[in-house]
Order: sequence, then structure tokens, then C-alpha cells
Amino acid sequence: MPSRVYSTDEWIAIEELLRMASNAQTPRTDSAEVQRWKGLFEYSHFEAIYLLQEFLNDVNRYRMADSEYELMAAVLAANGHSRLSWEHLNSLKHMLDTQTRPTTDRWGNSWTLLRLGGFLTFVERVMEIAKLKVKPICEQMVGGNGEAIMVAWVDNYSMGKIHEWVDQRMVPVRDAASRLKKAKQAAEDSNNGVGTSVDKPTALK
Repeated sequence: MPSRVYSTDEWIAIEELLRMASNAQTPRTDSAEVQRWKGLFEYSHFEAIYLLQEFLNDVNRYRMADSEYELMAAVLAANGHSRLSWEHLNSLKHMLDTQTRPTTDRWGNSWTLLRLGGFLTFVERVMEIAKLKVKPICEQMVGGNGEAIMVAWVDNYSMGKIHEWVDQRMVPVRDAASRLKKAKQAAEDSNNGVGTSVDKPTALK
């Protein structure tokens, strides 16, 4: 029997299912990775274990392409990152946004309720990263699972500064990866004789 010819939409659906299956096949958390996350993201031991396991179980999480990882592996290691921790860092702003809730005060001013945890466990850390001179209002609330959580009231400027801080943590790795990529390309061009040949003069007619 002839093999079936799939439509473009069917191929897209198949590729998405394969990607989700690949993400689901993840290793168990190990102590080295937990320690790495504690150091890189300033998580407590419990937070590191919980967030790492949650990240591994998320089939829709950001995942580096194998070709990208092969290029960046040495750079990531030199900066203390594993593949998983780098993927987590790239997802950190989204995670922060899922742990926030917009609100307004009685005067109509817009605020964000920022759940304290991870590298923002302490309000002093929030003040440092968000460049705040005045301590934000903090209060205890009930989380989605019924647990007690602490939140800080921060404005849009402060949230922007927190996102900016996350971006800055990526800069050294991305800059090093960019230099490595350019050096690799230059070496390949040199081996292929690109830019080294001399054009022959055009014959006079």
C-alpha cells in the first residue's frame, strides 16, 4: 500500500506532539542541579527542588534546540549554567508574570501584586533590584493552593526593572556565545577560502 501523504497542518500537529513527548522524557532532579539552581537563582533548598521538578514536568516549557546547545555548551558551563538552568533563566520573566496580579488602589493607581519567592524572597532584594528607595507595602495573602503567601505592591516601573535585571543575567552568556559563533564562522570561512581569493583582472578588449 502507498504511504499516506500528510497535509501541512497534520505535519505541524505531529511535530508538536513529538516536541511535547520529548519534553516529557526528562530526568529526575539531582542534587548537583538543585545546588546549581540555589546558587544561580538564590532559591532556598525547597524552592530549588520544587521549581526544578515543576519545570521538568512542564511539557510546554522553553527548550533549547540541540544545535543551539552544542554551540553554547562550553559557554554555559563557563558561566555556571547547565542546559536546564539556562532554559529556566529564559523562562524566568514568564514565571514572574504568572506569579503577579494587577490591581488598583482606592485612588485608581495601578499596581502589581508580586509574590515573594526565589531570588525575590526578601523585600530588601526587591528594593535593590527594582531601585526602590521606599520599602513597598507587603501583606500576606492566600495562594492558589490555599497556602499563605507574601506579596509586595510594586508599580510598572519596578516590574520593568526586575525584568531588566533578569535580562542582564543573560548578557554575559549571550555575548560569549555570539563571539564563539563569529569565531567559528570565521574559521569555517578561512578553511573554505572565503575572503582570501584574489579576483583576476578582467582582460582588456
